[in-house]
This record gives sequence, C-alpha cells and structure tokens, in this order.
Amino acid sequence: FTDSDIGKLVIGTMVHRGVIAAYTLNNPNVIRFEPPLIITREQIDTVLEVFSAGVAEALELLGDLI
Repeated sequence: FTDSDIGKLVIGTMVHRGVIAAYTLNNPNVIRFEPPLIITREQIDTVLEVFSAGVAEALELLGDLI
C-alpha cells in the first residue's frame, strides 16, 4: 500500500472478519498471507473476498484523506 494507514485498516478489517493477516517484516505497507499447506479452494476464495472487502472498507473510512 502507498500509505501505512491503509495497510493497518485492511489488516484490522480482515481480522474482524476472521482472517488473520500480518505486516511483512513489520512494514504496514505490505500484507502477508500465511495459509497452511492444506488450504482448500473455498478457504482461498474466502480470504480473497475478505481482503477485497477490507480494502474497500479502508478506502471508504479514509475517504478524502488519501
């Protein structure tokens, strides 16, 4: 992300929706997904939907600030 606040908000919204995400090397501009080796296609789809919703919600919350 170009702004660390967006990364922080996206991670927060993802966790709120039950998907654990983290910064990469403590850098809030980069989000890291760490699925287990036995992840199912349905779980991948869920993570992608939650990520997309998290980005949309973060952008909505930040509005004209970015």
